[in-house]
This record gives sequence, C-alpha cells and structure tokens, in this order.
Amino acid sequence: DYSTMTKANFHRHIQTHVTLKTHQCSLCDRSFYRKYFLEQHLKRHTLEKFSCQNCDYSTMVRSSFQRHIETHLKIKTHQCNLCDKSYARKDNLAHHMRTHTGEKPYQCSYCEKRFSRSSHMTAHHQKTHHFQTDIQTTVNEKTNQCSFCNKSYVHASSLVKHLRTHTGEKPYKCSDCDKSFAHKDFLGIHRRQQHLPYKCSECDKSFARKDSLVNHINTHSGEVHTREKPYQCSYCGKCFVLNSVLKGHMRTH
Repeated sequence: DYSTMTKANFHRHIQTHVTLKTHQCSLCDRSFYRKYFLEQHLKRHTLEKFSCQNCDYSTMVRSSFQRHIETHLKIKTHQCNLCDKSYARKDNLAHHMRTHTGEKPYQCSYCEKRFSRSSHMTAHHQKTHHFQTDIQTTVNEKTNQCSFCNKSYVHASSLVKHLRTHTGEKPYKCSDCDKSFAHKDFLGIHRRQQHLPYKCSECDKSFARKDSLVNHINTHSGEVHTREKPYQCSYCGKCFVLNSVLKGHMRTH
C-alpha cells in the first residue's frame, strides 16, 4: 500500500521488492541490493568485537566467534610443550605457539604492521584503515565481475583469486611435497607449519624462525631432558622451562 508523489522515492521502494542482492559483505554472509545499505552494515562490524574468555582469540564476526567457542567444548588433545595450555584443534595450537615463537605471518596491506592471527589483522583493518577502505570502495566502482556468480571486485587481481574458488586452480606448488595452493599466502603458511627450515641438532624438533631455534637450543642445557623447570613464579610458585613463558604467566597475576 506504499504511495509517494516522488518518482525517485517510488523507484527506491520498488527495489525493496527485488530479491537480487549484489552487494556482499566481506566479513559475514549478509548481502544487500543497495551499496549504501552495505556501507551502513559494515560500520556495525567496527562497533562489535567478540573476545573469547578462554584464550586470546577475538573477532568482529559473530558466526566466526560462535565456531571458535565450539572448539573449547571439545576434548583438548593438542598440548603445548612449552606451557600447560591445550587445544581441541591442531591449527589452534599452531596459533598459540606463535605467542612463544613471536611469529607474525599476516602483514597489513596498508601499512607495515604484522599479526600472529588473521582475525587480529582484520580487526586492525577495521579500526585503523576503516575510512581509507570506505573511500577506496566509493571511488572505485567494482567493474570486475565473476562470470560464475554475481560477485564483483575493484581490482582484476582480486577477481583472478576469486575465480580459483570455481575452477579449483592451485598454481602455487610446494617444492618439498606434492601439495598445491590457490593463494601464495596459503603456500607460505603451509611451508612454515609443515616444512620448518630450522632443525635442532640435539633432538627432532624444527622451527619456522631462527631465533626460535636459538631459544630452544638454550633449553638443552639440561632442563629439556631432565624435565627441569628453573623459572619459578614468585606469586604462585609455578615453574616453567623458559623465562619468556614465565613472563607471559606473570601477566596473568
């Protein structure tokens, strides 16, 4: 029963009955038929931050947060060998190990900052470069459209990466095994996790970074094989193999 004296308002109203929604949110599964509504929706992602009470995980996306919470409800079979934390999934343990090694594989495309988790980089994009992203998407119309679905992209390179989800193309091949990947970043993550270049000469452990290997070699002064933990917390008496782990523990007090 909608009526109006303005032709422009009438056309906008008619669009509300059109089911085709071509503007897809990159942070969740919502889509919109007008770019303006998508821009308003994106601002909501900058207002909410979901932080896990069981670990240091945080995200702007509710669905991702809910999936993460489920991992804490499962049996935790993956134990960290440097502290007493354990995880239900192997990839979560790998993320945690970066707190010990200092590895930060995710680099911001707008500045030089690096992050240990992709979710931390996404939050950084939204908080620090939010307006820069808005301006870029406003100035550049998305003219590169996928021929398989209705998604479109500002940059042709982004479209090429997206097309691989339809074609299954994986041009980045690992030189150490027969695995291939659609994106160069995925290959880098695989190599760091599966083909660690820095190997300890005293045991069978390997590391992604040289400084992590050096820290590990220092533990061969006796405490690794004798289970000695020389670094003790002055607050609760708990002992640790590495001083860096003790410092991280001290912050919990």
